[in-house]
Amino acid sequence: MLLGKPLYLEVRLLNSPDPSLVLLVHYCVAYPRSGKAVWVLLYNGCPNPYDPAQLQAVLSDPQPTFPQSQTRRFTIRTFQFLPDGEFKDPDEEIYFMCSTEICSPRDGPCVEGCFGQ
Repeated sequence: MLLGKPLYLEVRLLNSPDPSLVLLVHYCVAYPRSGKAVWVLLYNGCPNPYDPAQLQAVLSDPQPTFPQSQTRRFTIRTFQFLPDGEFKDPDEEIYFMCSTEICSPRDGPCVEGCFGQ
């Protein structure tokens, strides 16, 4: 991926037995294979306010084929968070990890952070 190009990320609940379940994304981070750094992309379900290239939360396609509340999509501007010159290895890989929760509205309110707005 080239620096500054959009990268589309999706977290989805697969094969849900109950369409009323809600997927909550608490946080997502990106980190290089080398382990030199970690970047917080989402925190409490919202874009990191300290990220100079703010994320865009996108909930679903215009015609989703799965429940909208069970899919969370967001876009990052590719690796704007990388410090200049820190990664010299052209084969450096970036990994993404998200902390999620499955919530049932029957058990109480499902607080969705920015995805719920």
